[in-house]
Amino acid sequence: MQGTVRRRAAALASAGALLMGVVVTAAPSGAASATPGVTATQVTIGATVPLTGIASQGYSEVAKAANAVFKWVNSHGGINGRKINFILKDDCYGTPGFGCTGNPNTVQLTKELISTPVFATVGSLGTPTQDSVRSLLNSAHVPQLFVNSGSKDWNNARVYPTLYGWQPSYTVESKILGWYINRHLAN
Repeated sequence: MQGTVRRRAAALASAGALLMGVVVTAAPSGAASATPGVTATQVTIGATVPLTGIASQGYSEVAKAANAVFKWVNSHGGINGRKINFILKDDCYGTPGFGCTGNPNTVQLTKELISTPVFATVGSLGTPTQDSVRSLLNSAHVPQLFVNSGSKDWNNARVYPTLYGWQPSYTVESKILGWYINRHLAN
């Protein structure tokens, strides 16, 4: 489990840094931008993740690893002269109690990110929590990038043009595991 979380965190962070590079390099570094969350010196992105509470033990590290990569990119000059400002909001995976110290209202926290403003949400966790903010982010024209969920919805660009997953769906993952078990552990 721990190795899987680390691999996922590394993939998310690498993909996020690459994406920010592609998006930000399109505009000259000295020019001001009309894009929410993007200035001449900074790109602001955010995420709602369980930093505390029942789901935090496995998933808080993913957001922290992504943040570490963004800090590393910033320490090496940023992207086209812009620094990445990554805002993490603790939604406790939307579960009050269970050791939760943050505000478990994913919708309210997402509204706060939109009003900041953010260019995109990057690496937010959960099918039910991200499903609850999908229309809100879409109406605000804020992309949901690299959602940490195996929902098949996250990779349906025709239905959700500003929502991008990055991992296989639960169905595909189950088929891969079934194939492996059948092939290597049949007895």
